Amino acid sequence: MKKAVRSAVPAQKPVGAAENPGGAGKMRLTAKPGSTRRIKRFVETDKSKRVMSPLEAEQRHLELYGISSGSSRRQNMRSKRLKARRTISLSPAPKPVTAGREGASGTFRELRNFWVNYFRRIDFVFLALVLVIAVIGILAVHSGSMTEPSHRRIDLLQCTAFVLGIGAVVLLPLFDMSVAMKHWKWIYIANVVLLLFTLVFGYSPTGEENKSWIDLGFTSIQPAEFSKIMFIITLSAHLSKIRERLNSLLTLLGVFLHGGSIIGLVLLERDWGNGLVFIVIFVTLVFCAKIDWKYIALCIGAVVVAFPVIWENLGEFRKRRVLIGFNPELDPLGYGHQVIRSRNAIASGGLLGQGYLKGETIHKAGGLFAQHTDMVFAVIGQEFGFVGSALFVVLYGLLIGRIIYIASKAGDYSGLYIGCGVAGMFIFQFIINLGMALGLTPVVGITLPLVSYGASSLVSMYAALALVMAVHSGSKGYSYRSV
Repeated sequence: MKKAVRSAVPAQKPVGAAENPGGAGKMRLTAKPGSTRRIKRFVETDKSKRVMSPLEAEQRHLELYGISSGSSRRQNMRSKRLKARRTISLSPAPKPVTAGREGASGTFRELRNFWVNYFRRIDFVFLALVLVIAVIGILAVHSGSMTEPSHRRIDLLQCTAFVLGIGAVVLLPLFDMSVAMKHWKWIYIANVVLLLFTLVFGYSPTGEENKSWIDLGFTSIQPAEFSKIMFIITLSAHLSKIRERLNSLLTLLGVFLHGGSIIGLVLLERDWGNGLVFIVIFVTLVFCAKIDWKYIALCIGAVVVAFPVIWENLGEFRKRRVLIGFNPELDPLGYGHQVIRSRNAIASGGLLGQGYLKGETIHKAGGLFAQHTDMVFAVIGQEFGFVGSALFVVLYGLLIGRIIYIASKAGDYSGLYIGCGVAGMFIFQFIINLGMALGLTPVVGITLPLVSYGASSLVSMYAALALVMAVHSGSKGYSYRSV
C-alpha cells in the first residue's frame, strides 16, 4: 500500500457534509454509501486533518459498513447499491375508451360538425330560385299534359326528374370535381363515342330527318342533351389549361378542333336546335377566356362570307321553315299553325290569366301541339296572364344572374368557365323558347330549361345546375380545386 500524501493546505469542509456529533477521530462522508471509486474520506484528529488515499478510504468504508473482504465483497457491495437505489412506483395503464356515452356523444358531435360544414357549401338563394322555377314547371306540365293519354306517366317522370335533379344539385358539392377536370380528355373521348353511336343508331320519334334519339326499349333518350354537360366540362378544363397561351395560333387551332368536332357530330345528326346551343356554349367560353379581338373579327367575317353559301344550299323546305318561324302568317294552316295558336293562347290570358287548369286553348283536344314541351310557356301565359308570365321571366332572370354571380366568384378559371358556359346555355335556350312561343323565332325544338317536359332535357339541366353549385362550393374553399 502506498503512503498517504499529506496535504500542505488543510482540507476544506465539503459542501453539504453533515457534522458528526461523535467528536474527533470520527469520519464524515461526502458521498452516498456504496460508492468506492474516487471517494475522499476525512479523518479528524485532535491536532490535524489529512486526506486518505483511495485504498485507505475503501478499507475504512468496508469496516464501517461491515463488509468482509474476499470473494463476497462485490456481492455485498451490489446489495448495498440496490438498497440505496430509489424505488419507482408505477401507476396502472389507462383503460381503453369504450363505446359508451362518451363515444356516442363524440360521434354525434362529428356528424353535427359535418352537416354544419356541408350546409355552408350551399347557396340557398340559388337553390331557392331553382326550386321555385322547377315547381312552376311541374304545374305547367301537369296542366299542359291533361289532354295527353299518358299524362300520368308524364307527371311521374317530371316529378322523378325533379327529385333526382334537386338531389344532385344539393349533394354534388360533397364530391371533388377536380378529379373530373383533370381527366377531361377521357370525358371528351366518351362524348365523341356517344355522339358517334347516336349518329349510327339514332332515329327520330316524329319521323323527321334528324337522328338524335336512342330507343332503350322502355323509353327514349336524346344523347345530345347529356353531351352539352360533358362539352362544358371538357372545354372549360381545356381552356383553363392553356389560358396563358390561348392566342397562340397552334393553341387556338386545338381549341377550335375540340369544339368543332363535337358541334360537327351534332349537326350531322341534323339536330339543328341543339347544334345552335353547342355553338353558343363554345362562343361564350372562348370569349370568356379572352380570345384576341382580331380572331373574333376574323370569325365574324367568315360567318358573313359563308352565310349566303349556306343559305343557297339549305334547300327550299328548310328555307321555308326558317321564314315561317319569323312570320307564321306565311303558312297559317301548316308550319305556322302551331306558332299562331301559341301566340293566341298567351294573348287570351289577359292581365291575370284564366286560372290554373282552366285554359281554354290548353285543355281543348287538338288545341295546341307540344304544349307541355316546346310550347309550355303558352300554358303559363294563358293560365297566369301577363302578371304571372312577367313574374316567371323575372325569376328566370334572377336565376341566370345568380349563375353569373357564382361564376364571377369562382376560385379558379375552370369554375369561371363552367359558370359562364351554363349561363350562356340557359340564356340562349330561354330566349329561343320564348321566341318560339311568341312567334319571334323559328321553331327549332329547343326546350325551356327546368320547365319543359323531357327526361333527357331535365336531367341535363339539373346536372348543369349541380355543376354551378359545385363551383360555389369551390369558391368557399371546400372541395372544388383548381386544375
